[in-house]
Amino acid sequence: MELELHTWLSKCNMEFGCPGVYIIPNSTQKALLKNKPICRRNWSVRNWLGQARVSSCSAHDYASLLQNHVSGEEPNLAVTLSNFLYHTHRKGFLDDNSISDICRRIPIIDGADHVRMQRTVTLVPALDSKWMKLFGPQNPFVEQNYVDIGYVYSKSSLFLGESMPEKELLQFISKHSKAVDLPELCPPDVVLQSIS
Repeated sequence: MELELHTWLSKCNMEFGCPGVYIIPNSTQKALLKNKPICRRNWSVRNWLGQARVSSCSAHDYASLLQNHVSGEEPNLAVTLSNFLYHTHRKGFLDDNSISDICRRIPIIDGADHVRMQRTVTLVPALDSKWMKLFGPQNPFVEQNYVDIGYVYSKSSLFLGESMPEKELLQFISKHSKAVDLPELCPPDVVLQSIS
């Protein structure tokens, strides 16, 4: 793992405190990267780390671990996970395909401020959406796991000293979770009432 990525994931791991995930100190990582793999001492250290079940972790692997770490009881962690993904992507540690894959699976805080662990479809936020104009401010498809992205993502935020302007995270999550609105939305087969 390159040193810049290692340093970033180490800082993130201190923020999240993901159980069972330990990242070796930067100085150790730097020494392992600096010495050539053929060096006997480096080989011994790498061999020992392998026997201790220490393994390399990509940004994608770490994001997947975090996804499993975030639960419905801690809504702030869902937003923090989204911030992590945004900044990790911006730094170039995750490409668009990886981000989109992860964003389709992460927990989302919906328009009612509930953490939704599972979803069938991600809806654009209610405000200014076509589905809200037709059905009203309450998500009519919530029972079918159609989850609308909450307004909490529109706030400006700070993650590990890096700021994000208003609505930036909301746009990022909407884009990469493939959020839809009418007419792209294919509603489930349920009886709905329209607003008058």
